[in-house]
Amino acid sequence: MRNLKEKYPDVGNEKIQRIRGLIDAAVPDCIVRGYRQLIAGLEFPDSDDRHVLVAAIKAGAQVIVTCNVSHFPAETLSEYDIEAQHPDDFLMYQKEENLGVVLSQLQRCRKERRNPACSVDEFIEKFRASDLSLTANWLSEIKQLL
Repeated sequence: MRNLKEKYPDVGNEKIQRIRGLIDAAVPDCIVRGYRQLIAGLEFPDSDDRHVLVAAIKAGAQVIVTCNVSHFPAETLSEYDIEAQHPDDFLMYQKEENLGVVLSQLQRCRKERRNPACSVDEFIEKFRASDLSLTANWLSEIKQLL
């Protein structure tokens, strides 16, 4: 929420809290508790990213999905059997492992876009604009399914 406030200073606290509520409701098992006391004991190249690794460890995660893969060195993460993946790589992997689930969730996401609603092409372009070109290219190939 701090990052949203910094990036969008014109957005009020009420709206940011609403966004947080929507995120929490969309992914109910995303909340990790009881990790903060472990942060101080963790050695990590960028101390500002320690909370992410500690939360991943506490949650039993196998992957940290981040656009900042370089902030999460493989040699450090391997100690915890965790890897960092760019969202584009993560989505491509999930597509190979769970095609039906990925497709149904993408269809649901696009159809639930109401403010504003978006066409299939606009939906695909949002991926491209978010540096998810592999995903955007794949979606372009199967856009009739969206």
